[in-house]
Amino acid sequence: MINNHFSKVIKAGLKRNNVSLRCLSRGVGLDPSFLSKVLAGKRNPPMEERSLVKIARYLNCDADTLVLSAGRIPKKYQTARNRQKFLALFRQLNSKR
Repeated sequence: MINNHFSKVIKAGLKRNNVSLRCLSRGVGLDPSFLSKVLAGKRNPPMEERSLVKIARYLNCDADTLVLSAGRIPKKYQTARNRQKFLALFRQLNSKR
């Protein structure tokens, strides 16, 4: 299933920072055609967390939020020790929808 929430987060970041999709693509090292298809809902977001974090940094948004909106669990929350932090973040994000 293609995640529409991810597209909304990216589009809002592009608008907020007055950045074009092509500039974002160049800045994070991803193909502009790929990102365009992701935003159009034709492709899934990037699989690698590293790429998602680059996008978040470029758009000045929270990396954990962007990774979660892409349907992935950030690596730092994948350990049992950080499970409670993850659940709190997940609840916070769901309350904003």
